[in-house]
Amino acid sequence: MKLQAKRFNEHVKLFSSTVNAIGLVIFGGGLIQPLIANDPSPTIRWSWIALSITLHMVAQSVIRLMRAEEGSV
Repeated sequence: MKLQAKRFNEHVKLFSSTVNAIGLVIFGGGLIQPLIANDPSPTIRWSWIALSITLHMVAQSVIRLMRAEEGSV
Protein backbone atom coordinates (compact mmCIF):
# COMPACT_ATOMS: atom_id res chain seq x y z
CA MET A 1 0.00 0.00 0.00
CA LYS A 2 2.81 2.39 0.85
CA LEU A 3 4.49 1.72 -2.51
CA GLN A 4 1.26 2.43 -4.37
CA ALA A 5 0.85 5.75 -2.54
CA LYS A 6 4.46 6.70 -3.30
CA ARG A 7 4.04 5.83 -6.97
CA PHE A 8 0.78 7.77 -7.20
CA ASN A 9 2.33 10.78 -5.46
CA GLU A 10 5.27 10.78 -7.87
CA HIS A 11 2.86 10.77 -10.81
CA VAL A 12 0.91 13.65 -9.28
CA LYS A 13 4.10 15.67 -8.74
CA LEU A 14 5.28 15.00 -12.30
CA PHE A 15 1.94 16.04 -13.78
CA SER A 16 1.84 19.17 -11.63
CA SER A 17 5.38 20.13 -12.65
CA THR A 18 4.55 19.60 -16.32
CA VAL A 19 1.42 21.76 -16.17
CA ASN A 20 3.33 24.46 -14.29
CA ALA A 21 6.16 24.41 -16.87
CA ILE A 22 3.66 24.75 -19.71
CA GLY A 23 2.14 27.71 -17.87
CA LEU A 24 5.57 29.34 -17.61
CA VAL A 25 6.19 28.90 -21.33
CA ILE A 26 2.82 30.44 -22.15
CA PHE A 27 3.57 33.31 -19.77
CA GLY A 28 6.84 33.91 -21.59
CA GLY A 29 5.05 33.91 -24.92
CA GLY A 30 2.38 36.31 -23.70
CA LEU A 31 4.49 38.81 -21.78
CA ILE A 32 8.22 38.48 -22.26
CA GLN A 33 8.34 37.81 -26.00
CA PRO A 34 6.39 40.97 -27.00
CA LEU A 35 8.64 43.07 -24.74
CA ILE A 36 11.88 41.86 -26.36
CA ALA A 37 10.61 41.85 -29.97
CA ASN A 38 11.90 45.41 -30.69
CA ASP A 39 8.33 46.59 -31.18
CA PRO A 40 7.91 50.27 -30.20
CA SER A 41 4.47 49.53 -28.76
CA PRO A 42 4.43 45.93 -27.56
CA THR A 43 1.00 44.40 -27.20
CA ILE A 44 0.86 42.21 -24.13
CA ARG A 45 -1.34 39.21 -24.79
CA TRP A 46 -3.54 39.22 -21.71
CA SER A 47 -5.45 36.11 -22.72
CA TRP A 48 -2.20 34.10 -22.74
CA ILE A 49 -1.24 35.51 -19.35
CA ALA A 50 -4.66 34.57 -17.95
CA LEU A 51 -4.24 31.06 -19.35
CA SER A 52 -0.80 30.74 -17.75
CA ILE A 53 -2.16 31.82 -14.38
CA THR A 54 -5.01 29.32 -14.73
CA LEU A 55 -2.56 26.52 -15.51
CA HIS A 56 -0.49 27.47 -12.48
CA MET A 57 -3.57 27.29 -10.27
CA VAL A 58 -4.47 23.89 -11.77
CA ALA A 59 -0.97 22.65 -10.95
CA GLN A 60 -1.38 23.88 -7.37
CA SER A 61 -4.76 22.14 -7.10
CA VAL A 62 -3.42 18.85 -8.44
CA ILE A 63 -0.85 18.74 -5.62
CA ARG A 64 -3.75 18.45 -3.18
CA LEU A 65 -4.59 15.04 -4.70
CA MET A 66 -1.51 13.47 -3.12
CA ARG A 67 -2.20 10.51 -0.88
CA ALA A 68 -0.92 10.04 2.63
CA GLU A 69 1.83 7.45 2.89
CA GLU A 70 1.74 5.05 5.82
CA GLY A 71 4.42 5.69 8.37
CA SER A 72 5.05 9.26 7.24
CA VAL A 73 5.03 12.14 9.67
